[in-house]
Amino acid sequence: MKINRKRIRTKLETRRADLVKKMKEGQRGLKPQPGANPDRSSLAQSYTSQQMRIRYYDKIQKQIRQLDSALTRLEKDKYGYCENCEEKISPERLDVMPQATMCVSCQADQESRL
Repeated sequence: MKINRKRIRTKLETRRADLVKKMKEGQRGLKPQPGANPDRSSLAQSYTSQQMRIRYYDKIQKQIRQLDSALTRLEKDKYGYCENCEEKISPERLDVMPQATMCVSCQADQESRL
């Protein structure tokens, strides 16, 4: 498969840098805030909010790992091939989701089994 390695690498690295920036900015908000003793309702709301942020940042970490994996596949000339059927992943799919590891058909099959 003929791909523009430089363009793909730039796209992957840019997305990764954006996500890392979000992680760093968000981690500041996860630190406990000094202040008066909150009541139970405030504590519950704070806990729920913090748990939602933690899940959000877990998803970002997962996306960063996927981008790192895509960069590794690009280096090893395995980028753009489905990890399941080993067929080429469509350029349109890779353009929208450059970290994709499966073709649309295999991805749909996997999701239908969940």
